[in-house]
Amino acid sequence: MENTGRLSAREFLDDIRLVVTSPASRFPVIQERRALWGSLLLLIGPEYFAFAWWGGIFFDHDPVPGYSFIIPILPAAVVALLKVFGVHLVARLLEGRGRYTRGTGRFRSLLVVFGYAGIPQIMVIALGLLLIALIPASLGSAFLNLRVIVISLMVGLSIGIFIWHLILMVLALRTVYPMRDYKSVIAIIGGPLLVAVPTMSLMLIAGDASVDLAQVKPILSERLLHFMTAEETEQPGTKPKFMLHVDWIVYRFKQPQRSDLVIYRRTPAGPSQDKERRSGLMIGLRALWMPHLKGDEAVGRILGLPGDRIELIGGRVLINGRPLQEPYLLPEYQASFSYEPGVLGASDYLVLPEDRHMAAAMADRLIVPRARIFGRAIVRKWPVGWFWFRSSAFAMPAG
Repeated sequence: MENTGRLSAREFLDDIRLVVTSPASRFPVIQERRALWGSLLLLIGPEYFAFAWWGGIFFDHDPVPGYSFIIPILPAAVVALLKVFGVHLVARLLEGRGRYTRGTGRFRSLLVVFGYAGIPQIMVIALGLLLIALIPASLGSAFLNLRVIVISLMVGLSIGIFIWHLILMVLALRTVYPMRDYKSVIAIIGGPLLVAVPTMSLMLIAGDASVDLAQVKPILSERLLHFMTAEETEQPGTKPKFMLHVDWIVYRFKQPQRSDLVIYRRTPAGPSQDKERRSGLMIGLRALWMPHLKGDEAVGRILGLPGDRIELIGGRVLINGRPLQEPYLLPEYQASFSYEPGVLGASDYLVLPEDRHMAAAMADRLIVPRARIFGRAIVRKWPVGWFWFRSSAFAMPAG
C-alpha cells in the first residue's frame, strides 16, 4: 500500500469495523497508511466530552461564537496526547532495554494506531448515552429498584470491556514496538502514571465538588434525576451527593457577580482544618491555588453584593428596595419566608439556595463572607449542558 498519509471517511469506517472483527490483521494496514486524523479523532473524542464543561470557565457568556464548543478541545487534546506519550516513553525504554535511543518505535507511529484501541470504550459511552436519551425517564426508578442486578451486569460488562480494550492496546503497540506482550502491558499501565502530575494539574483550573443532592435538584434535569438519583432508596440519615463542576480560576481575577452559582464553605475553617489543608503532596499543590475541600461545601446563588441593602419579604428578594426577578426559580421550589433588612458588609454576599424551602433553616448562614467563596459552579447550556440541567437553570435574574 502506498504511504500517502491520506484517509477517506469510508476507509475510516472500514478501519473501525475491521478493528472490531479482526484487529490483528487491521492494525498493520492502519500503520502502513500512516494517516493520523482518524486515530486522533478516536483519541480526543471521548476526552472532549469529559471536558465539555470547560467551555464555561471564567466567562459568563461565550466571548465569541462557538467558544463553548472549541475550548474543551484544548484540555482534551493535552490529556490524550500526554497519555499516549507516556505509553510511548515507557514502551521505547522497554524496547531499548532501558535506553531510549536503542528503541525504534516512534511516537507518531503510535499515534496512528493507538486511537483505534479505544473503540470499546467509545462504543460503551455511545450506548450509554443512547439508552439514557431514548429510554423513558419513568423507567429510571425501575433501574434504581433493580440496582443490585444492574450493578452486577455493569461490573461484568466493565471487566469484559477492560480486557477487550487491553488486548487492542497490546495489538496496537505490537505494530510499533518489537517486544513481548507483557512489556506492552507494562507500558500501557506505567505510561499514564508518568504523566499523572501534569494531567492532574488541570485540577488547579477546574475540578469537581461534592455537594448535597438536595441543593442542586432544582437545576438538574428530570431525566438525570430519574437515572442518577438514589435518594429514594438510600437508608434514613444519609445525604446523597452530586458532583458539580467548579471553576476555581474565575475569582482569582474578578469578584463574584450577582446570579453566580457558587461553591462556598458553610462554616469558617478552623486552625486544624488549615493544617490538614496543607498536608499531603497533591493537597499541598492544590492549596497553593484554592482551598482544599473538606466535605462541608454548599452551593447557592449570589443575589446580594457588598454594600447592597437586602430584604426578603414572603420569599421575594428586594435589593436596594427593588424586587429581584428570578426566572430560574421554579414554583415548586419557592417558599414564603422573610429576612430582616440590612446592609451587606464590604466583603459579604447574600447567597440563597436554589430550593428556597431550605432557606429558613439556613437563616443564620445566608450572608457568606468572600473568604468562604472559592469557586463558581459551571452551568452552561452548550455543548452538553442542556442534557444535565433544566432549561430554567440558564435563565438570568433581572431587576
